[in-house]
Amino acid sequence: MNDLKKGKLVSALLIAWSALYMVVVVASYLHDSKWIQTGVSIPGYLLVVFGCYSLWTVGFGLATFPECPRALHDLGKEIRAAKDDLSDRRKKRPN
Repeated sequence: MNDLKKGKLVSALLIAWSALYMVVVVASYLHDSKWIQTGVSIPGYLLVVFGCYSLWTVGFGLATFPECPRALHDLGKEIRAAKDDLSDRRKKRPN
């Protein structure tokens, strides 16, 4: 499924969900049902759950950052070259 179709699908689902939510809000004001009033607080709960999931995903991704063996080898070579260069500069520097 390409990105344009996904965007249209997500937009349609959000519009349908918003319309259903508005019906629940209006019904909660018309009827004094505790079940309906509980349904009104669901979007806030979902927002908190999504935030927790996002923080967990980012934290887990940082904790298990994939290492690249080739980059590690190249970085080691660069560190050795820098150390050699610094030691050569110290030897050439007059006291």
